[in-house]
Amino acid sequence: MTKMFSPREETDNNHPQTVIGDGVRVEGKCIGTGHVTVRGEVAGTLKTSDDMVIESSAKVEADVEANNLVVSGEIKGNVHCHGQLQLMASGKIYGDVTTNVLSVETGAIIKGQCTTGTQSGDSAA
Repeated sequence: MTKMFSPREETDNNHPQTVIGDGVRVEGKCIGTGHVTVRGEVAGTLKTSDDMVIESSAKVEADVEANNLVVSGEIKGNVHCHGQLQLMASGKIYGDVTTNVLSVETGAIIKGQCTTGTQSGDSAA
């Protein structure tokens, strides 16, 4: 899988990594500040001020917010990405998408409204 940014496989004190592994289901609000990788299932809300990777095995039924986001799995919920959203060929988003920069590989699916080029504080002129 092509990576848009370098994942922090090594955990350092300033940027802890959270991994929701295969076979794990998390329900409720997951809100944090570190890099997040999802391989399992999440239902509810998933939010980080850092980068997030939704791997091909992931099933997310949640509103998702991240700085940069790579999606290879499935998201059912609205997505807000402050930086770049990279939707890989196996990626599926069923919900509205708001991002500054969008990259979509052939075969990826978005079913919902998509707004790009937005940053907080932007307004139509």
